[in-house]
Amino acid sequence: MTKARRRGKGEGSIWQSDTGRWIGQLTLPNGKKKTKYGKTQGEVKKWLLGQRNQLQEGIYITDETYTLENFLKRYFEDVANNTLAPRTLLSYEYLIRVHIVPEIGYIRLSQLRADHLQSLYTKKLNQGLSPRSVQKVHNLMHTTLEVAYKWGLVLRNVADLAQAPVAEKKIPIILNVTEINRLLESVKGDRWYAFYACAASLGIREGEILALEWKDIDFKSKTVSINKQTQYLPGKGISIKYPKTKSSVRILPLPDVALNALLEHKSFSNNHLVFATSNGTYFSARNVLRHFQQTLAKLDLPKIPFHNLRHSCASYHLAVGTNPKIVQMLLGHSSIVVTLNTYSHLLPGVSEEATQNINKVFT
Repeated sequence: MTKARRRGKGEGSIWQSDTGRWIGQLTLPNGKKKTKYGKTQGEVKKWLLGQRNQLQEGIYITDETYTLENFLKRYFEDVANNTLAPRTLLSYEYLIRVHIVPEIGYIRLSQLRADHLQSLYTKKLNQGLSPRSVQKVHNLMHTTLEVAYKWGLVLRNVADLAQAPVAEKKIPIILNVTEINRLLESVKGDRWYAFYACAASLGIREGEILALEWKDIDFKSKTVSINKQTQYLPGKGISIKYPKTKSSVRILPLPDVALNALLEHKSFSNNHLVFATSNGTYFSARNVLRHFQQTLAKLDLPKIPFHNLRHSCASYHLAVGTNPKIVQMLLGHSSIVVTLNTYSHLLPGVSEEATQNINKVFT
């Protein structure tokens, strides 16, 4: 047997056995040896070079049984639990448990490839999962594998090489001016009037309305402070969530319809919450949806999610020429890109008006 010269740890050695097979061996940082058998010297050399590069770059995984499932569990314990909001945690846990681990959780993390992810996406689409949901799976994989890359557990984030499906953009159904006024007229004199007036004229989120306290409303300056929202967690009930981004915390001017509705509503309130149950507790979003859908049906109006009142408000603003940057601020979007992407279908009319204005300049 031809034995190679002794080398230092991490260099490795190659030799040919008496049977003619080539053998490569590498001493790992923990003192253990790793061996590769091959038919040709070139095959073993290639393997040894790859192992050396991983050691030199500090990205060597000593436990080759470490699977994607093992890593995702560690990610959840060490990262997600300490950084993500409760509802995001629930969403991640569901995607991992139902869609990812059963399909590719067994694959060794170091052996995970882009085509594994691509096959996963195709299979989920064939099973009837929507493109938007598969996009969420892809985004989750990208997020977690980026952590694995930073930790030195993988050579690269293979999710960068996988192509997520493109979800068809749905234009939200809104209530036009006549329809929204019919809705408000139908609940005049009821506590729901102030609730719907705030949703339709301020465009704030349902959870932000439900979390409003009277101290957040300044009737003198005619403003409302948006600084928190309610959220429901299965098994835990309703809790208060405080924004992580500055854009979600904002002080908005109160339109007359909301101001007058709140003034009238306050005269019947004896609770610190603007909208509270008879027991003085937070309103449930489920109860809001039930009443909203019943009211729409009674008025023979389009059946839409409550959130679409927010879309309706944004549409009213853009229709009368409110600057999209102002709309972004009113809605509390993180960037103008979000606003433009969400309401791009409304911008052609704005662009036409802009063209007419510039024509006046150069005429």
